Amino acid sequence: SKTVQTVHGKRQLCYPAGWSDITAIIPFIGRLWAIECKAINGKLRPEQEDRLPELEASGALITIARDWLDVSSELKRQIDMLPRGAYEAHILKMRRVWQEAAQRASERERLKQEREARKA
Repeated sequence: SKTVQTVHGKRQLCYPAGWSDITAIIPFIGRLWAIECKAINGKLRPEQEDRLPELEASGALITIARDWLDVSSELKRQIDMLPRGAYEAHILKMRRVWQEAAQRASERERLKQEREARKA
């Protein structure tokens, strides 16, 4: 548990004991990815030794990262396991989604400016 200051005031963050430092979703397959960051000689705490196997048993990918190479090589391995062309198709789809979102935001801004101009 940790208290943090947000724009909405103080909030209490609660994570189960032994939860990984980074929790992510692997693109395209939606698999939970628990990344535990450790120093070169760092050891897992007992609650981490209990929690990480539970996450793995539920289908999560577990990475004990000693440096950035551990994370980047695992992500590359996951992308390499995708069907041929899936990564490129996803990137193209996301670019289209981002462009459409930018166009909608631009249109909203234009309409807002027109309303303000009419009020003046």
